[in-house]
Order: sequence, then structure tokens, then C-alpha cells
Amino acid sequence: MHAVVSLFDKNDHSVRSLSGELEKILGRHVYSRMPKLHLSYQSATKYNFAKLENQLRRIAKRTRRFRVHAGGLGIFTGLTPILYLPVVRTIELSRFQLSLWKSASSTGSGLNPYYKPEAWAAHITLAREIGRRTLSKAIGSLSRNEIELDIRIDNLTIIEFDGEVHRVRSKFQLG
Repeated sequence: MHAVVSLFDKNDHSVRSLSGELEKILGRHVYSRMPKLHLSYQSATKYNFAKLENQLRRIAKRTRRFRVHAGGLGIFTGLTPILYLPVVRTIELSRFQLSLWKSASSTGSGLNPYYKPEAWAAHITLAREIGRRTLSKAIGSLSRNEIELDIRIDNLTIIEFDGEVHRVRSKFQLG
């Protein structure tokens, strides 16, 4: 699936520290296949990328940078559990995601229903498509320390997925 996200500043100390910890736990090979830490707003099996880029460019120009707070650990359960950091869903963040959803939905098909504004659980994926043993190891290791992040949201990014690799297709700086 392709996605509309905000990537985090890789030079931010808390992001860099968490990324380093995840790489140690998961191993370089597994960690290198994970997308960079980000906050997702929408995903779809197909987008008209030219139209989506125009929509995101407009939204980015009129939106000021803002901050989000994340902390703790969560798990989306299922056959392939996902380990994540819950993000506090403020009114500002909810309005931003709703605006993106409304603007971007007409440019895509196969929209992931988990990202509908009324169902969206704001989160930062830490690990996915890993075995239960690795998941247990990650939870055990990460839960020893208090995890709290205060992250600047300053971009809208389109992540394109070719079935094997996630890559940045385009990135728009906010206001």
C-alpha cells in the first residue's frame, strides 16, 4: 500500500535514540526493511500521484508546523501483530487528518478503512511483519524505559510501495 505520512526529523535526538534501539532489537537486516519512523494519515492500494501531489502541495502551503506527543507501547493484534507508539490525538491533529482524508480520498482507490477519520488510531509503527518471539523481545526491551516523544510535524510525504521497498515519492514542507 502507498501512504500519505509525515516523516520525522532523523536528527531529532529522541527519534534517533528510538531508531537505534529498534535496530539493536530487530537486527539491521529486519530494521532496514521497515519504513522510517512516521505518522500515517491515509493509505491506498492505488493513487493518481499527480492529483495527490497537487492536493498535498496546497494543504502543505496553508498548514503551519505543529507538534504531536507520543508515548507508551501498543499492539495491533492479528496474524501479523504490529508494535506501535500511541500518538495523542489532539483536536488540531484530528482536524489535520480529516482535511487530508477529504482532499486525498478522491485521488485514490482501495483506501484502508483503518484510516477513516472516525476509525483512525494515530500511531507510530515501530515493528511489523516480525515473529512473535521478536515481538516479545521488542516489548521486553522497550518497556524497560519510559518512551515519550514530542515530535515536530513539518511535512507531508507520499510513500510509494512497490511490494518490496518503501520509498519517498514526494515531500512537501508545511507552511
